[in-house]
Amino acid sequence: MSDTGRLRELENENRVLREGVQQASRMHRLWQQALQELQATKRQLEASHAQLSVLYKIASAISETIDLQELFERIMDGMALALEPAKGLPMGIFLVEDDRMRLAAHRGANAAFIAVHAGMRVGDCLCGQAAATGELVCSEDCTSDPRRTLPVTSADPHGHLIVPLTAKGRAVGVFCYFVPCGLSLDAGQRDTFTAIGQQLGVAVENALLYEEARQLSFRDTLTGLGNRRLMELVLDRDLPNVRRYGRALSVVMLDVDHFKRYNDEHGHPAGDRLLAEIGAILRRETRDNDLPVRYGGEEFLVILPETDVAGAEQLAERLRSAVAQATAVTISLGIACATPARSDRPALIKAADDALYEAKTTGRNRVMIAGEA
Repeated sequence: MSDTGRLRELENENRVLREGVQQASRMHRLWQQALQELQATKRQLEASHAQLSVLYKIASAISETIDLQELFERIMDGMALALEPAKGLPMGIFLVEDDRMRLAAHRGANAAFIAVHAGMRVGDCLCGQAAATGELVCSEDCTSDPRRTLPVTSADPHGHLIVPLTAKGRAVGVFCYFVPCGLSLDAGQRDTFTAIGQQLGVAVENALLYEEARQLSFRDTLTGLGNRRLMELVLDRDLPNVRRYGRALSVVMLDVDHFKRYNDEHGHPAGDRLLAEIGAILRRETRDNDLPVRYGGEEFLVILPETDVAGAEQLAERLRSAVAQATAVTISLGIACATPARSDRPALIKAADDALYEAKTTGRNRVMIAGEA
């Protein structure tokens, strides 16, 4: 073979070799691209799995209770897992009540935060805007966010993530995260929190409806006071602590004097109005931690926690005087204080009823105190 032929052969082999190298380089780039796509897909699948796992954990937790306060605790437990950067930072749940928003539960919120948000309305600040629009609100730095209209000056720099809790197309509340400054969410995370908010909204609305029904079941419809069932539950709850820790607890039982005569003379509708008026007097004259109930018919009972017989007598006289001044009737009252001999509900109620009977049989319009058993 001539030198020229050999040269052409070498050039051809070199060309084939270069093409092979180029082809290998292209294959390497395609392989790298495919590997990157696989890694991205893996990350997306892992993120989706994590999001689904959070959704499942929260759904499982909230499905196990319909008690409102327990539900709030379970929500905060679940939401603490849903956003790792917010772990350990304050969080809270605001409920929408007409045009106002009430902080119903929180973890880590300080007194300044609670005070500033005490009068918050729908539309106010970041939480109120989330409630008004039903849309997720994310603020990377609250100190420079013009939407923040209720600043807490004592708080360290932080961001906010506000998740509306929606049910039937409206916000029943919002979940508020404190988050580190600069935190932002990608589209997948926003979708996850929107789905969580829908789950939680339905759960909260169901719990609110249950709580409303439960409260109505413990209320007397005529007077608005507690009913006998509520009285039983409260005494059965509190009397063991009276026995265990020696705390004071008294009850006052009262009865409208000559109520049948009043009904006969004025008619039953007037009798109902009278009972409602007495119920209003009991609410007005008792403390917030006292419990006035309609015991039955024209009989009422007031549970007085942390109250000895002297304090109960003062209240009873005040009630007797208030009814006599505000209505056309008088009342008789019997007082009993929890003691070792009457440390359960039946014994305490019987002692108060016996004292009331004595007040009725010795002239009415008076207060009698049960003696020691």
